[in-house]
Order: sequence, then C-alpha cells, then structure tokens
Amino acid sequence: MNRISLILLILFSSWAFAQEKILVDLEEADQLSLEVTELMFEEEFDEAFNLLALYFPFNKGDLQNLAGKFKLEIDQLQKSYGTMLSVEKGAVYDVSNIRRRIIYYLRYDYFALRLNFEFHNSKKGWVLIGFKYSDQLEDDFIKVDN
Repeated sequence: MNRISLILLILFSSWAFAQEKILVDLEEADQLSLEVTELMFEEEFDEAFNLLALYFPFNKGDLQNLAGKFKLEIDQLQKSYGTMLSVEKGAVYDVSNIRRRIIYYLRYDYFALRLNFEFHNSKKGWVLIGFKYSDQLEDDFIKVDN
C-alpha cells in the first residue's frame, strides 16, 4: 500500500471520533487551510497538526503517527530538494454547496509538495473530512497554449 493510500485510510477511518470545532462557513475553511499551510512553511509542524486536530475527526494516536511520518518525510524532502521557498495557493474545487477541496503548495528549491484540504457541508457547518499531502504533481498541470 503506498503511503498516500495509507494516509487516506487513517484519515477517513477516523470519522467516528468526535470533532471539537466546526467551521461556520467557507471563509473559515479557507482561513484554516492557509493557517495550517503557513505553519508548515514555518516548520511549526506540531502546531499545524494540533490546529488540524481541532477541526478534524482524528483519533489522536493516528494524528500523532501522521505528524511523525510527515516530519520524517519533510526532512527527506529538504535533504533532496532544498529548503522551502514559499507557499503557493493552487486550485479550489467545489461540488455544489456540498464539498470543497483547497490545494496549497510548499515550494522548495527544486520541487513542490501539494497539500489537499477537503471540507464537507454538514448540517452543523463545514467539516474538515480530508487532509493529505503528496509529492506527485502530475494531475496539477494545466494546458498552456503557445
């Protein structure tokens, strides 16, 4: 099982655990995504995952495991691809008023890491139902007419 599938399995299998906070609207969802991404850019990984934990139905043990794996992989990326240069906002995808996916990139000297945040509109408000990261950017390219 590749590591992205494992991460998704951990995240989505944790749905049964209660959340502490609900996002009132999409503006709050956008702000949460940006705050987590900026914390990661500042290499405040524990703070970033603690912030995610407030809004995401994570089992705390699974969250700690994911945070540990993320920090190890970031170390590997920085050794291979240099230091983080900037945060870049990618695409935003909506499924009517049901779901929203927000993509950010952590840009390195020689590479980029994509962060995906996925939200669902529940009857109580917007719920963070997915967070994943990937160094696979094949699907992110757009056609440029020359």
